[in-house]
Amino acid sequence: TLILGEPGAGKTTLLRWIMLQRLLQGRTVISIDPEGENNKLCEAVGGRGLPAGVPENKETCLMHPLQASDPAEMLLAVRFLVASLAGESVLSPGVQAALHEAVKRRWERRPREISIADLVETLGTVNAVDAAVPMALLRPYMRGGLWDGFFDRPSALLSPDFPAGVWWNFDLSSLREENRAIVHSILAWFLYHAVTVGKRSMDIFIDEGWRLLRSGPFADLLDELGRRARKRGVGVTLITHLPADLMKNPTSLSLASTAFIGRLGPDEAFAFFRSLGVTESEARKNAEIVSRLPPRVFLAAPSGGRGALFPVMVTIPPVWLEFWKRLGATGILK
Repeated sequence: TLILGEPGAGKTTLLRWIMLQRLLQGRTVISIDPEGENNKLCEAVGGRGLPAGVPENKETCLMHPLQASDPAEMLLAVRFLVASLAGESVLSPGVQAALHEAVKRRWERRPREISIADLVETLGTVNAVDAAVPMALLRPYMRGGLWDGFFDRPSALLSPDFPAGVWWNFDLSSLREENRAIVHSILAWFLYHAVTVGKRSMDIFIDEGWRLLRSGPFADLLDELGRRARKRGVGVTLITHLPADLMKNPTSLSLASTAFIGRLGPDEAFAFFRSLGVTESEARKNAEIVSRLPPRVFLAAPSGGRGALFPVMVTIPPVWLEFWKRLGATGILK
């Protein structure tokens, strides 16, 4: 599902109501929250807010970054991690061979989970000049390194086995520029792992999706996540006010089952509808309608944007809105 609209169109209010409905239906809800706006609401309904920082408990990290069910998947995770830090070009044949050998050696000793420190130390035993490249990239993130505590600690707050009926809100507001790339990549891999390995029905909501669509690793995995989600009872909802990023990074979400479209500029709306394969005349007509929508009014577009837009009445009980106001939540009706 896509929720599109310019700032102030009401995307956050609509998002929260959908999340609460899914939660009340007993679904597991996972939200990516770049500004930490949903923490209070999440905790008020019994959910759990997870800041993307270093936990205070010295024995605990947010997640173990390299988890897999077989060595082939582990190698994919390692390559993804290295590429997310330095780009695809770093994966030369020599580097890939070194990573392959390191994963093979480490997996034979202890399968299923590898810390960044384990990987760096194992790479040090590989007799290949190219092993130095991933070692240099990963060393700042390992135990005792520059950002000690993000990953290499004995226990992790998160595993792919999310309990049913609970809301988990990933608060990314504390991210610093120097650790943004690795946290984005680890979180992307973790969600992919939760869907493909955990195989639990859940709903994933990604707010301000434009931020992550501009993060190479997340954009790539969003595509794969969308494809696999359909077969596993997983819902993925992406919210953004910059639909142009969907056109620059086409993913399986670009052909969402449904798109809720609030007010957008006519040029942005026209380009979005055209990107879905809608005829030029129909795209202009739809763009004109969308550009004149008042705040907090959305139209639904059928799958792939084909066919007429139609209004959907969303009724949010006043008691819920008052509840949000008391919590000091943002993006609600005044």
